[in-house]
Amino acid sequence: MDTDILIVGAGCAGLSLAVHLVNAGLCDLHITILDAKTHFRRDRTWCFWDTEDHPFVEAVSHTWKRWVVAGGERHVVCRSDRHPYRHIAADDFYNLALQRIEAGGNVALRLGESVRSLEDSGDYVTVKTDSRSYRARRVFDSRPVSPKEDHYLRQHFGGLFVEADRPVFQADTVTLMHFQPDSNGDLLFIYLLPYCNQRALVEATWISARTFDPIIYRKAVEQYLTQHYDDTNWRVYDEEAGVIPMTVARFHGLSGKRITPIGLAGGLARPSTGYAFMAIQRFSAATAAWINEHGLSVQKSCPAPWTRRQRFLDRVFLAYLRRHGQDAADVFVDLFERNDPDLLVRFLTGRSTLLDDLKVMRSMPKLPFLGEALLSGIPLWSH
Repeated sequence: MDTDILIVGAGCAGLSLAVHLVNAGLCDLHITILDAKTHFRRDRTWCFWDTEDHPFVEAVSHTWKRWVVAGGERHVVCRSDRHPYRHIAADDFYNLALQRIEAGGNVALRLGESVRSLEDSGDYVTVKTDSRSYRARRVFDSRPVSPKEDHYLRQHFGGLFVEADRPVFQADTVTLMHFQPDSNGDLLFIYLLPYCNQRALVEATWISARTFDPIIYRKAVEQYLTQHYDDTNWRVYDEEAGVIPMTVARFHGLSGKRITPIGLAGGLARPSTGYAFMAIQRFSAATAAWINEHGLSVQKSCPAPWTRRQRFLDRVFLAYLRRHGQDAADVFVDLFERNDPDLLVRFLTGRSTLLDDLKVMRSMPKLPFLGEALLSGIPLWSH
């Protein structure tokens, strides 16, 4: 056998799993990571509410205790000292993750190898790349695949890292959602992360089933900056863009008991929000603990990323967004205006109790959501 565990993809999900495996003391297992890229760079950012411990605290570069959700004439400011909003830049994450796995001594990172196929023979998985083949006892695959449905929502986002020629940003407050009108009737909002009073990431985000020309992101951000920060000159020093599937449908393209999808392919981005970083840490820690207890046996399943109740609530919410997208901005503002910030953070990050969920549901439109719940056919109390 060439390796015990083979991880396809050296992104957030793959590297996080490797770090958690090393931290769990599984130094007797040989771990191989394959990725088509040849080097690491700052290609994205991860933000999350701090709700639990994780091994990447040293990579956090910014923290905010206040956030804003706005639409029309409404402007809701929330604050949480217990669950601040954190920021990790990709290069800081990669550097720390690589240091951790190198210290473990049992992880081989192979860049520039693109995986072509996986075949589960029952006793092992054959992994074919563009240069060679591997045999592994277990494979964790983070390659993107498509959900098993033709029509689903996507969170399309594109942002500019900008520097103003004068102080214009409120450095202690994140703008989570500033809803904007959209000519096609899609849900559009601006997301603004202030790094100081002159630098920020300003991002345009659409929730839609459509596809987008990337140039539309830049135009939307530039229009927002012109409207809200008049007489300011800007320097763009970086950009980012991406698409996150928003669906509770299972993904296809992976098969075999010894192959486990992770990352977006494993449904680790919360279907209703797109947040993934803390869910990836939670899943990786639970998977490492499971392997520590059960070994690499295929008789047991790795832990599911979301409970049945959470998937039900996400299914209902996404169905509402598909049918009532024009009204969704008011629903989001109501959600932040009518709920305690700490309770809402627990709800958004999958750490809520049934009582928390019921309190949040009271702040949503009763008839439309009840209709979607009945159509979903799954009881609210299911786990």
